[in-house]
Amino acid sequence: MRKNTLLMLDVAIDRGNYPIHDFFLHIMSGELVGLIGTEGSGKHAIFEILTEDTPLKRGKIKFCDTVDTFYAKDYFEKAGGIFVISRMPEIVREYTVAETLFILEDVNYLSRMVSKKTMELEAEKIFNKFGIMISPKARMSDLSDIEIKVVQIIRAYIKHARLLILNDIMENAIQKDVMVLLKLLKSIAKQGMSVLWINSYPDAFNAVADKTVVIKNGCTACVMYSDQYDEQRLLNVMSDDTESYTRKVFEHPLKGKKILQITNVCTKQLPPFQLECMEGEILGIYDLANNFSSELLNILLGVQKYSGIIYMNGKAIKIKKKSDLVKNKIGIINGKTYRNQIFGKMTIVENISIAAEKKSSILKMFLNFRIKSYAEKTRKRFIKEYSRSITGEELDRDDAIKIIFLRYMIAGVKVLFCFQPFLGLDVNEQEQLMTMIRSMTNKKIAVIIISAEKNSLNKICNRIIVIRHRKILETDED
Repeated sequence: MRKNTLLMLDVAIDRGNYPIHDFFLHIMSGELVGLIGTEGSGKHAIFEILTEDTPLKRGKIKFCDTVDTFYAKDYFEKAGGIFVISRMPEIVREYTVAETLFILEDVNYLSRMVSKKTMELEAEKIFNKFGIMISPKARMSDLSDIEIKVVQIIRAYIKHARLLILNDIMENAIQKDVMVLLKLLKSIAKQGMSVLWINSYPDAFNAVADKTVVIKNGCTACVMYSDQYDEQRLLNVMSDDTESYTRKVFEHPLKGKKILQITNVCTKQLPPFQLECMEGEILGIYDLANNFSSELLNILLGVQKYSGIIYMNGKAIKIKKKSDLVKNKIGIINGKTYRNQIFGKMTIVENISIAAEKKSSILKMFLNFRIKSYAEKTRKRFIKEYSRSITGEELDRDDAIKIIFLRYMIAGVKVLFCFQPFLGLDVNEQEQLMTMIRSMTNKKIAVIIISAEKNSLNKICNRIIVIRHRKILETDED
């Protein structure tokens, strides 16, 4: 008989531009539950409520039928509690797989000494049980991203987790990796552990989940059970007017030099598509389901093999690795992983100018001085005043994103792909970022914005391409 794992009843919190009100979520033991919502819907706030001590305005939360007030710290990463896997896992890279699974925090090693051999044997037994082909002796630093997530799931199983939360972890993952995780999660759920999969879009997990909950404007908008699953219906709930937004929109047609042309590019999951962009154009790609966008990002990063031709400035190029982008004057900004591109120990000006600096000669040192002077002027224009010595790790989120934009501007890119650039920004921060994007197009830089936020795209884009079922819809001109 299934028992209650989590009950969130009429939950409400004050959260600036993204408040939560009347949110309901019920998870039973061994259930696979998906929580989806676009950026700003409130799903990140729900994640914080379950992992941090966030005061409620009203409502109640019960974990495993406890009668006490819910405090996340009482259950977070503790045996029999709530375990979390995020896109950027916190691991000790020097540990072996077996050590990662069994070494406990705050353990008294004098009273609970366990040999390395014993840990490896126990890990091997569990891996055999679930059909996992990872060596317990391997270093965590040698594992792939998907293998690290598998180890984290098994660690939660070993610690008898009642609820495992996977927070937006499969962005840009290939289908094979998704299937590996789904198979493991279904096996784990049969052992009684509940799974909450948080994502921005319906994906393969939602297709096999016991139910999927849509959060919209801070409240529960829809609960869809497995026998009712319909991806298009979920998308319609997430976006009120998805059906009416069915074609390309040309608000400000541009005439000029074609800087980027993508011809008949396709992958195993992505049908052939055509795409072109002019100098100084702001092109929007509205992809609510995120399937097309994920494949495009993988192509640009050299992760996904593709057929077809990409032209930059009339010249055919081939992208096999990340460095091929820089060589061809193409930049990428991912709003979900922008922190990876900030150097924590460098100052603001150093972070901005690093892409354009050159070393080793007097002439190049002179060039570096001019670059840093220009970077300082640019910083004063777009970024709030800080101490000159402040480092990247001390920056606000919106200014960190601006630094990446400025870095590409100074580096001389001709095309900039922006994946979810407005993620987590409030209205004022979005307006500031739009001002920066417009300044880039004044320098004839083409900016391609991929987002599920239609209103933001409408405010700034010259054209908007609508994606449905991984395909670009037919073109009509206003």
